Formats: sequence, structure tokens, C-alpha cells
Amino acid sequence: MNRYLPVKIALTLMALCALPLAIMLTDSLVDQKAKWSVTPFDWRGADGRNYSLSDVQSPYILLYMGYLSCDSVCPGRLSELAKISRRVDLSLLRILFVTIDPERDTAEKRGEWIDSLGVMSAQLTQWQLERLRIELKDTGNLKDNPDNHSDRLYLISNNGKVEAVFTANNVSSESLLEKMSTSP
Repeated sequence: MNRYLPVKIALTLMALCALPLAIMLTDSLVDQKAKWSVTPFDWRGADGRNYSLSDVQSPYILLYMGYLSCDSVCPGRLSELAKISRRVDLSLLRILFVTIDPERDTAEKRGEWIDSLGVMSAQLTQWQLERLRIELKDTGNLKDNPDNHSDRLYLISNNGKVEAVFTANNVSSESLLEKMSTSP
């Protein structure tokens, strides 16, 4: 009998047990069952007005953080947001694009590109943006690369409670409506 066989068996069993655990932990970080809150925040819209979560007349906000000069994630997400804005009643859900590059994403550009899609655009102060990204666990590597961002969409109630986190493969107008109908 090979003297290393028990060690090989133990390592194999540990690896097999680790995979479901890793999947479970990953699902708990990004899922549709999120239940934590973000600090209420306010923003400057492309129209130059200041807004806050409590100003939003709909019970929910679908939030995405990105930037207009992005050539990877953002164009696809913005297309999805535009589709959702045409399919979901805005009295139930407002869509908010938060720029992570306010120097290049000027109010004029955001108004021309984002607001024309039926999506509200927002600029936060650097401090507010960093705090929001940390609270949403969407930090990437902020210190070394502030443009580093995820493709996540956050369903937030207008009191700041994060109701759900959607990734690239699990969001649609139907999944949003379903989640909104099951949230208190």
C-alpha cells in the first residue's frame, strides 16, 4: 500500500468540501438576497440640481456605478439599464447611474448620454463615492485604480436598504419586478 495514499485521500476530500464552501461564500457576497443598508447619500444631477435618496418618489432605485469612457463593462450595462427603464414603471423604480469619473463625465455629457436613456445620472463627492462603494462592497482597488469597478446593479429602497445585488447574468426587468414584489 502506498504510504501517501491516506494523505492523498484526505487532501482530495478537503478539496471536494472546499468547493461547495467557496461557492456558498461567493453567492453570499453577491446575491439577490442582500439585506444591509447604505448611508443615505445625495448627488448632483446632470441638470445641476441636488437630489437625495429620500427625494426619489419611487420605492426603489436601481443603482449602477460606472463611467462613460469605459470600453468594457459600462456600455453593456447602460444598454441593459435603458431596456429596463422602458419596461418598468418609473413610479416603482428609478434607475441611477453614478459616475466614478466626474472629471470626464461632465454634467453635459451625462445629460446627453445617460439621462436621454431614461436613467438618472449622478455625481457624488469623492468622499461620498468612496463611502458608497465601500458600503456596497464594490471597492475593487479604489486607492490604486479608482476606475476599477464591477458590473453589479444594486436594488436599493429609498430609505437606503440594499434589497438585492444583481450580477451580469441575473438581471432583467422580470427579475427586478419579482424582487420588488417580494421585498417589504
